[in-house]
Amino acid sequence: MSGTVKFCLLCIALTFAFIFYCGYRLWENAEESAQLSCLGSISTATAKALQSGRLQFNEKSRELTKEEIADLIKQGKARDCGRVEYIFEEVHISIGEVNKKSDGKIRVWINGDDGISGTSDDLIFPWEENSK
Repeated sequence: MSGTVKFCLLCIALTFAFIFYCGYRLWENAEESAQLSCLGSISTATAKALQSGRLQFNEKSRELTKEEIADLIKQGKARDCGRVEYIFEEVHISIGEVNKKSDGKIRVWINGDDGISGTSDDLIFPWEENSK
């Protein structure tokens, strides 16, 4: 095989690798955007439940139970979450004085890749709470 053919094959391989990498990064960004949109939708549903009295809040900060979250998402019609069943297990919601950088009384988050809540890789709504 001549040097020119080897170089062309290398260029083709690198082009495919680059296209695959760009596609993967695009998919990652789209997934994070979809998750953030879902968290915003859940936050809105939580605020409506607090206003209507369906969700009780006694001025003490607390994290909602998985049952409360599942009911909230189903009843509050968090439409941006689609038909994603795993969201019930992954999402966390706290109400009260729970945000450090924003005034809101609702914090919604999904654990990051490490699977541990409260670490720097968590995806949090409101968005400004994500900044390190």
